[in-house]
Amino acid sequence: MCPFYCCKSISCHSVLGGYTEFVLTFSVVNDKEIAKYRKKIIADHLEVFRNKRILVIDDKVVDRKQVLNYLKPFQVDIDEAGDGVEAIERIKKNQYDALLMNLNMPVMNGFEATEAIRAGKAGILSMDIPIIGHTADPLYIARAKTEKVGMQGFITKPVQEFELIRSIAAIFNLKYFNSALTFSGMTVMLVDDANVIRLSLRWLLEKFNINVIEAVNGTEALKHLRDNSLTCDLILMDIQMPGLDGLETTRQIRTDQSMRFKNIPIIGLSGESDETEISKAFDAGMNDYLVKPVDNQALIRKIGQWIKI
Repeated sequence: MCPFYCCKSISCHSVLGGYTEFVLTFSVVNDKEIAKYRKKIIADHLEVFRNKRILVIDDKVVDRKQVLNYLKPFQVDIDEAGDGVEAIERIKKNQYDALLMNLNMPVMNGFEATEAIRAGKAGILSMDIPIIGHTADPLYIARAKTEKVGMQGFITKPVQEFELIRSIAAIFNLKYFNSALTFSGMTVMLVDDANVIRLSLRWLLEKFNINVIEAVNGTEALKHLRDNSLTCDLILMDIQMPGLDGLETTRQIRTDQSMRFKNIPIIGLSGESDETEISKAFDAGMNDYLVKPVDNQALIRKIGQWIKI
């Protein structure tokens, strides 16, 4: 979102047992301001895109052309593919810096194509190529599904120019993987009843100089959070735990008026990728969701997004 899209006012109307309505009023942005911001965005990212090669994979020609038009100001080579099968054949013959993959395509959809690429079917050298999902699906659904198959991010349809540029640039910048110093001094609470998972995630987090506090269930997590001497920046919360599970623990954190960490970012961890389960996590007050087994890069990227660094 552009920085000049500022909310002027927020009003709320609520009917007990009925509904709550929020009305947000935004300032009108004129064409001159948009053009100025567009010029700045392009200038800021020219070097990042220079000499890069991107494959745009989408069965809809008009959507591919829109992406090409938005990336035209950059010195970047762009190839096109109409489905996952064609994309894999192109990847076998060419080296790409990133893929923009539509999730819903005939013949082979984006999920199937990504799984095939990660399995080496497009060549061993391309197994780790960054892939950004491109979808009209709701964000909370697409987020979990894209990460589960090994994508590094996603953008919404219809594509927005600034979101497209920033999302691809973030992949090229590798913002959250350049240095462990990025997270130095940060503290994350890891709540999971499985010893093996806590051990593996702790090892990963400590590689990035993140301090780790462990809890084996929700009750222990709440006890930690009520310690006035505790410092914590984010919680990784397993959802299925015996006793006080992750959903109920999150609800208690969000509704306890005396809780210092009432608004702390919480990322849910679960083996479920079902839309209903994902919705439950967000309804409970979680900020984000990752499907187990957790992809290490996806986890660190999520932490970077929610911890203000």
